[in-house]
Amino acid sequence: MVKDLEDKKIQLFFEKAIIVNLYFFSLGTMVSKALTSISGALVVVFWILRIIYTKGYSFKTTPLDLPILCFISTILLSGIGAFTRNFFEDFFNYTLLILLYYAIINTIKDYETLKKILLLTIISVILASLFGLYQYYVFEVSRVSSFMLIIGYGGVLSIAIIFAFSYLLWGDFRFNYKLVLIGLILVFGLNLLFTKARGAWLAFIGSILLLSWIKDKRLILVLVFLILLLGIFLPSQYTDRFFSIFDLENDNSNQARIILWQGAFMMWKDHLVNGVGAGNFKETFETNYMDLEPITTDHAHNNFLQFAAETGTLGFIAFSYLMVIILKVLFESYNEIKRKNWRLFLLSSFVSMVSFNISGLTEFTFGVTAFVRFFWFLLALSMVVIDFSQNREKDAVYNY
Repeated sequence: MVKDLEDKKIQLFFEKAIIVNLYFFSLGTMVSKALTSISGALVVVFWILRIIYTKGYSFKTTPLDLPILCFISTILLSGIGAFTRNFFEDFFNYTLLILLYYAIINTIKDYETLKKILLLTIISVILASLFGLYQYYVFEVSRVSSFMLIIGYGGVLSIAIIFAFSYLLWGDFRFNYKLVLIGLILVFGLNLLFTKARGAWLAFIGSILLLSWIKDKRLILVLVFLILLLGIFLPSQYTDRFFSIFDLENDNSNQARIILWQGAFMMWKDHLVNGVGAGNFKETFETNYMDLEPITTDHAHNNFLQFAAETGTLGFIAFSYLMVIILKVLFESYNEIKRKNWRLFLLSSFVSMVSFNISGLTEFTFGVTAFVRFFWFLLALSMVVIDFSQNREKDAVYNY
């Protein structure tokens, strides 16, 4: 009896330690990479310790288990003949994110915990956005990045606006909350504009139009009209920046991407099965493909080409499979859930994953630390919501 009581106390300690670090991780998503690094690692460590200590630990599975297993397996296989330090770093980082995903799913068991995590995440986005405005108006920086890299900041902002927009139009909230959402959309929108991140702009436009197509097609005309108005009244530094997307001959950034895409495709052809090894893109490019005269060689500026080059056809298929199943699970679950606000959460997550993949056509978003952490974090929270709804638990989550 005493032994059982002691075991329960230790298990409760592990659970509380995981949850507290999840709170820190949520708060750090947009304001501190160091905070998410430390807290995320501690979440995984305490979760593993809990599994080791708990006899008969009940491991919660998800609809994404097989795609995730295929994804991490192909990354491991890509190291055959290419076990470099960069490979081990990449493999470790991917594994840690996947473990974080499962730790979240296996730890959050009640609405109150989920609500606190979401609230802290919102606070993190707000703090980052306020600092972004401070950067623009006080420091007069040309491109706002807040506490992150510009690409990651723009990407997460577009996702934040998708959620705020969804709940503003269709959420079951009181009027004063709707006013708050309007304010957040304006603040987030200004920050997104000030990033001058063209990939994030395209991802946002594409995803917001998709959201409107799903919920109310009449909104598409309104949004197109608003986009045209912005094109007319915005300063030329923004409109010129946007239209430079389509300048494939003179824009240096576009030229650099085209060269990197060509090199990544050649790398894929030369290492067709399992690629050059995760993390080895830069070194391989600089060794074998410098005749293309690239401006930069860090990565392929495209998620799919990056995985094709580094993990070969196996990795390309596994990554594509993972993305397709994520979208399928989120959209099907959105259609199945009856409660309005949680239904909107999954719809917003679905559209956000589309936004992430649109960004990934011109950037290696899986290589942007804060952005990819947010990707797995949001995905895990979405799986928690799906699990709650499928089990029809008689708690505040289902009755919300």
